[in-house]
Amino acid sequence: MVNMTDAELLEELESQFEERGVVSFSLEEGALIAKLSFTSRRLTRETFRDAWTAFLVEIGLDTLGWPVHFGIALWYEDHEMLLHAAAVFEHLHREVRRGYDQAGEVAYYQADYLPEMLQLYSELSDNERVSQLFGRLDELYEDGHVAISEYSDGLLAVIRTVDERRSTDGHSLLHSATRTICDLRERLDVECREKEALRVEVDDGVRLKDVCAKAEKDLRARYAASFPTFCSQTQQFLIEAASWNTKPFRNINPCWTPILYQKAIEYEFNERVWVPVRKSDVPLPKEFDHDRLTINQINRLLGSSKPVVKGLVRSISERFKISMVFPPPLAGALDNLKDNCTRARHGDRKPYTIDDLDSCLKVIAEGEAIVQIMTQFRPS
Repeated sequence: MVNMTDAELLEELESQFEERGVVSFSLEEGALIAKLSFTSRRLTRETFRDAWTAFLVEIGLDTLGWPVHFGIALWYEDHEMLLHAAAVFEHLHREVRRGYDQAGEVAYYQADYLPEMLQLYSELSDNERVSQLFGRLDELYEDGHVAISEYSDGLLAVIRTVDERRSTDGHSLLHSATRTICDLRERLDVECREKEALRVEVDDGVRLKDVCAKAEKDLRARYAASFPTFCSQTQQFLIEAASWNTKPFRNINPCWTPILYQKAIEYEFNERVWVPVRKSDVPLPKEFDHDRLTINQINRLLGSSKPVVKGLVRSISERFKISMVFPPPLAGALDNLKDNCTRARHGDRKPYTIDDLDSCLKVIAEGEAIVQIMTQFRPS
């Protein structure tokens, strides 16, 4: 692998993708991306848009499928190389529009990558590009190609990139809109789970309420020292996550367990850590200047190598006397849960399966790692 050319590295990456069929690349596949000469190139906001296209022309490769481009963009984004990720997304976006004759095909593929591309440009604070991409996302939603969760994520991204010079009244209105959207999504999730649970009760005679009572008893026994200290809503999310991992509920919808673990981490982190941070005078980088953080933002905050973000994490740790540095197993568990939640929420084109759930649970130790992560959000 040491002497492989850029073209050979990308061809090997495509070969491994075709074998696994998963867009999020493994450590082994990520090592191929790390070796690309493009990875070490310096990009600027003036030069990045055509950089990946020019790189492919330079190495004489024009046969990569769009999912490989998508995976490379996600890898760059996960490694805080946002301009590199944007360069690949721009090439991908152009190629999908040019490469397919049928509008339905274009919409099908755009529905996979466009939500993540829009989120990236939100992080880059590129208001104009966010607005353009949201216009297309709006069309995809109207035509039934993206789910309400993806659409609302896009709407929140637009809200986050509204001009910073907005008035106090405007800021208050946007804050209210953000909370309304988040509350609406939560209600929709609850209603969906209730309908599926009722279906299990009718078909199999198993009541979710009874399973939750058993799960709560087990969690309180297993985590006697930590479980009672969590917020009551966090406890409820953990109880439901464990319940939806039992038969027959996991057979009906294996997506709910990782999503509920995600909700538990987000709620506990925001209530225990982020609300106090927002009330303090700790200066925040623009990418984290939000009332509440998602699991993606929490993962990026805790794992960032940027000096300014590492300084922020250190400042928060010292001021609030909490541990914000995770050992590798817990950092890996959080990253794995983030990836699984993304696929579980947006997997209508490649359904999230019980095998996917089992792989996730193996990494997060059947939920034990999630409890350990949240325990670190308490003052020592």
